[in-house]
Amino acid sequence: MAQKLMSDNKDNPFNSRFFQPSDAYSKQRTRPIQGQLTLGNIASYFMPFSKDIGPYEDSPRLDRPGGVNFDYPQLNKDIYSGLMKFDKIRKGQATLDEIKQFGFDASMNLAGGGMAGSRIRGFVPEGSLGIFAGKSAKNFPAKSLLQDVDKTKINKLNEKYSQLKDKIYSDDLTQKQRAGLNNQEISLIKNINAENFRITNQEKKVLEPLDKFMEKQDFRPGFENPTGRFEASKREFGTGLFKLPDGQYRFEIDDTVASLKNLDDAFINQGEFHEIVANVAGAKNIQLDAVGSLNTFFNSKNAVKLPAILNHKELFDNYPQLKDLKVAFYNDPSTSSYGAFYESANAININVGFGKSKLGDNININTPEQKEKILDILVHEVQHKVQDIENFTPGSNMRESEMRFLNFKNSVESRQDNFRNGYISYETLSKPLSALNDALYIKKLDEYIAKDTGYQPRLLFGQSDWYRYGDEIRSKLSRELGYSYPKVKSNKRDVWIKGAYGKLKDKSLNKMRFRQARGEGGNIDYILESSSLKEIKSEIGKVTRKQNKYFKDYLEFKKLNNKLVSLNKFKSNGHSLHEPDAFDKYQIILGEAEARAVQARRGKTITTPNFKNKFSDSETFEKTYFPPDQFKEGKMVNPPSYFNLTLDDLVT
Repeated sequence: MAQKLMSDNKDNPFNSRFFQPSDAYSKQRTRPIQGQLTLGNIASYFMPFSKDIGPYEDSPRLDRPGGVNFDYPQLNKDIYSGLMKFDKIRKGQATLDEIKQFGFDASMNLAGGGMAGSRIRGFVPEGSLGIFAGKSAKNFPAKSLLQDVDKTKINKLNEKYSQLKDKIYSDDLTQKQRAGLNNQEISLIKNINAENFRITNQEKKVLEPLDKFMEKQDFRPGFENPTGRFEASKREFGTGLFKLPDGQYRFEIDDTVASLKNLDDAFINQGEFHEIVANVAGAKNIQLDAVGSLNTFFNSKNAVKLPAILNHKELFDNYPQLKDLKVAFYNDPSTSSYGAFYESANAININVGFGKSKLGDNININTPEQKEKILDILVHEVQHKVQDIENFTPGSNMRESEMRFLNFKNSVESRQDNFRNGYISYETLSKPLSALNDALYIKKLDEYIAKDTGYQPRLLFGQSDWYRYGDEIRSKLSRELGYSYPKVKSNKRDVWIKGAYGKLKDKSLNKMRFRQARGEGGNIDYILESSSLKEIKSEIGKVTRKQNKYFKDYLEFKKLNNKLVSLNKFKSNGHSLHEPDAFDKYQIILGEAEARAVQARRGKTITTPNFKNKFSDSETFEKTYFPPDQFKEGKMVNPPSYFNLTLDDLVT
């Protein structure tokens, strides 16, 4: 995919619908990192768990609506509580960067948490290309769990149809013969459509066994645990599986032995690519048949097949069709495009001048430095070919990306509507549930007040409202009783604690009544007067069970709402429909971001002088243990956070 389409080339039919890295654009702007720093971000460093079940911004924390705490696994609870004991964090002495180093970007839905192994030497192979492959690969790790789809019949029908079309187009047919063949065609098309329908339904079931295996790794049914799935699949199949926002299973090919062959004999054309094609295919042919002209060019001596320049046995073993992928080199100093993938021609071009050469320069691309740059571009473009094979979210170009962004945003709004009723039902039940939990709290305080002796100070000082009113109550009560809180167990201490409970009840009840007056809570006084403690507990159970039916809809609606907020902010920041800066929309297409992440996992990535304010033409990124973590800030060129987005916000 090309890095940048020059403005004077936007209408050129020979510019690919895919464009290479975003690195070479000269108008990049630095954007601040966004996102709240939550305890869930910190906790996930130690125990990775799914966004949908941890205490994140868009999922229920310990202050879940209605006051009902989510029942996390005990290990999660222990870690969550244990983090509170870290002195630097508890005392507010940790800097934002120090905390973020432990944290997990809460809004990145797929990552599910960083792994400590990402910094352990040897966990990620040095120099790995890191092509993200899928279930169509010959050596897909979980192939044993994929259900085969028999396509023998459809292949025979298609072959029969092809033969029939040859007969129909013959000039030696009588009217009766042609009518007979047309009837055969109608019948054959009907059979083909029926078989295609059967195959489509069967393909929907291909992943069922693998999905069931993955679902067993989740903490709670219906809420994915991406890192748990990655680790379990790695143990089971030898290679970890992961997903990106398009929902497709991926695995990473081990490319440590990949290298470029000798390029001394490589042919390098000079000039603009469409002019080069015109010289081979003919200017008239270009105007009449652009696709045909591209095929003519790439099938000439100007291009070579990928195996002629790339040593990569594992890649070709997994995708034999890549052996037919064609590659052509050219030198055009007038463009910032480094390369492009042409789906219609099954071909890649690479501009080997890298913005530093002059037209007609004799460029030696067989040097280690040049090979490194070519390999960087080649990996990006090969990933786009893999996307084409696997039906992953493809890349884009600046003309197409604008509409893809708007269509994606509209689709998110439409999907959100599917969960709106469930979300409203959940929120509607939150109000009475909150009032019931408030009443339960007051009833519990009444039980403490009714006691005369045997008070345990920790129960008083552990009350949630004590942290808000404790100092005031302590001061007022000490003045009234004439003594401060006795540290030694005694009757005086029991009297002091009993009085403190009474004042805590008054303070808490006033707070609840104030919320009720603002329309934020239920009728707390009515519940207290009309219901016993047992009845309140029973009603809480009933409302909670009813509310839990809408819990998943509530979370999904919130997640999509957060996505829409991010996309609308992106749109309002100079990216409306007719804004000139379409390049940013191109960069937030998942297919483009995926190809950049793969580049980052390979080795050095070509950059521009203003990238990170560094005057360098390449950057080496630390490779992460969990592949989706490569999309995080500082792990690739222009990650989602560069646009104030998350991985889950990217256009699919």
